[in-house]
Amino acid sequence: MSSSFASRAAAQLPRARKLSSTALKKGLHPPMAAHATPGAGSMCGDTPLWASIKSRKANFSCLANAIGRLAQLVARFLHTEEVVGSSPASPTTKTPFYEGVFCIPYACAHDSGESSLGQPSLRDMDVLLDIWQRMTTPHAGLEPFAAWLTVVAAAVIVLFPPVWRLARHAITIVHEGGHGVVAVLSGRRLGGIRLHSDTSGLTVSRGRPSGPGMIFTLLAGYPAAALLGLGAAWLLSLGYDVGLLWVLLVLLTLLLVQIRNWFGLWSVAATGALVFGVSWFGSPQVQGIFALLVTVFVLLGSLRTSLELQQSRSRRAGSASDADQLARLTHIPGIVWVAVFLLVQLGCLTLSARLLGFIQI
Repeated sequence: MSSSFASRAAAQLPRARKLSSTALKKGLHPPMAAHATPGAGSMCGDTPLWASIKSRKANFSCLANAIGRLAQLVARFLHTEEVVGSSPASPTTKTPFYEGVFCIPYACAHDSGESSLGQPSLRDMDVLLDIWQRMTTPHAGLEPFAAWLTVVAAAVIVLFPPVWRLARHAITIVHEGGHGVVAVLSGRRLGGIRLHSDTSGLTVSRGRPSGPGMIFTLLAGYPAAALLGLGAAWLLSLGYDVGLLWVLLVLLTLLLVQIRNWFGLWSVAATGALVFGVSWFGSPQVQGIFALLVTVFVLLGSLRTSLELQQSRSRRAGSASDADQLARLTHIPGIVWVAVFLLVQLGCLTLSARLLGFIQI
């Protein structure tokens, strides 16, 4: 059977050669030319033209992803404007509506690592993993000379009036944040927080005007900075200076959504930008110094605010300070509450110094 097939093929070969030569004389391409290997100008295969199209497609998908993320940021800022514009006594109940804002008619899903809009990409996951690794990697402590120099710098900030007037805004942020956290934990409804340019602040919460919830809410303000400093000292004693900075950044972000005036929004955002800049761009030495500086500053700053509170109370009888409001609710003199504030702050300072190795007990 195979020999007959071979004989028939040999018989047809001269005829095929004759047809091919005839086609070439007439200027026609032979039938097999359509199956030739694609050349440089072909649309088939992984040619330069096709690679250029794929590259443009990838660039367009990345541009769509960037535009979508920008739209999300703009929408969130508009939502912040809506909240900030409301009064703390009667916050807005209107929910912003952004249907269609995030619609991009192209999905960024290809094998280069990007994902469709709204989905975390491989690059985003790498960034998150990098942040987590920075947070959970302990670093060696500062040299004794650098540590003591940082403590002296924090003391200068607290004791030098021109610098203290600016730095005190950070203590006010922590103070009002302490009121807000305890108000929520005690079952009250947080209405908003306002920060003023004179370093004063106001936290509005709804609930019973008396009782344990209101007492603990008022009590939380002045010790808040000292307790934050104690927690920061504990993290630093474990070597997590970068982790401390990211914890502070998360707390500032949570506080930002409760701010109800423009100065407060600027104050919290500027503080968060400073913390983020050091945590992301600073060297390990700079991050360690800054974390220790913040820790010592909030510990010493909380003490000064309580001393200033008592000076203000001695000049103005019947003020609306936290200590005086506690006195009216509990019928315990305000000076006693100031003493409670100072005792908590001194205790946190002592424990923090022990954790950081500045004193041995």
